Amino acid sequence: MNALQQDWDVPAFPQSAWSPAPQTNASLAGIGPAPDFFISATPRIPKMPARSEGVLLPSLADAEADLEAGYRVLENDINQLKKFYVFTAGKPLDLFLASHRPLISTLRDARVPLSLAFGEEKLFRLELSVDEYDVPTVYGVVVWRGSVTSAAQAFNSFSENWWLDHMTPATSDLVFIYRIFR
Repeated sequence: MNALQQDWDVPAFPQSAWSPAPQTNASLAGIGPAPDFFISATPRIPKMPARSEGVLLPSLADAEADLEAGYRVLENDINQLKKFYVFTAGKPLDLFLASHRPLISTLRDARVPLSLAFGEEKLFRLELSVDEYDVPTVYGVVVWRGSVTSAAQAFNSFSENWWLDHMTPATSDLVFIYRIFR
C-alpha cells in the first residue's frame, strides 16, 4: 500500500481498470494535455471496533471505585485539617474545601510555619465568610492573647517566611489573619 492509499481510501485497481479522462474542448484544441485517468479518493472514515455487550460495565464499576476512593482521600484530608484547625463553619466549610482542593494542601502545609511564627499553643481557626457579592473566602484565624505588637511581629514573620512564597491564584480564596483576645 503506498502513502496515498494509507491516508485516503483509494481503490487499488489495476491501471487498466481506471477510466480514461474524458476529452475536453481544451485538450481537443491542444491547449493542455488531458489527464491520463481520474482517481476518486475519499477520506477514510474511522470505524468503531466491534463491542460485545457488558464491556462497559467493568469500566463503570472501576470508575465508581476510583470516585469512592477519591472521596475517602478527600474526607481523610479534611479530617487531618480538623486536628490542627478549629472549623467554625462546619459542613459548609467542608464542602467549600472539597470544591477548592488546592486550599487543603496549602492549609496542611501552613501548619508548621504557623506554629513556628505564632507558637504551638495558639488556637488556629478556619472560618468561611461570604461577602456582599456572594464571593466566599476562607479565613485562617490565629487567636492571639497578647499585645498587638507581638501579634503583628508573628504575622509578619509568617508572611515573609512562608505565606508570600505560597500564595497562588489557586489560593486566592484563603486569607490568614489574627484576632486579639484579652
